[in-house]
Amino acid sequence: MKKLLLVIPLLLIFGFGMLQTNCKGKEKNSEPAVKGDANTTMTVSFISKGSGIDHVAFTAVEAIVKELQPKCAFDSKLINYGREGERQYCLANLSASCKKELLTAIAALPPSELVQVKENGTCRK
Repeated sequence: MKKLLLVIPLLLIFGFGMLQTNCKGKEKNSEPAVKGDANTTMTVSFISKGSGIDHVAFTAVEAIVKELQPKCAFDSKLINYGREGERQYCLANLSASCKKELLTAIAALPPSELVQVKENGTCRK
């Protein structure tokens, strides 16, 4: 019985040690979500303060991006994060004229404190 009480904790300790070793061996992908330098990247983040994102603003920005993407040929990626639907549009490789057109169209939307637009933003991974 004493041997059993000694063996069980040892198995637990070594078992958890092996799990940690396996997790540490994995490398994270260091490649950015969308390639582009800071001068040509714009981010539109939809944040939450406890009750989810502004879905009306998200739908409007999504329509603007889909409308301008064929014309301007920029890279876009929608990155979901958070537990309340937070997400970020990462728009890269924008020309100056397209960036201005996007900013003008987004500025024409009704203001929302849950939408953050950064001209030279950093994309989430």
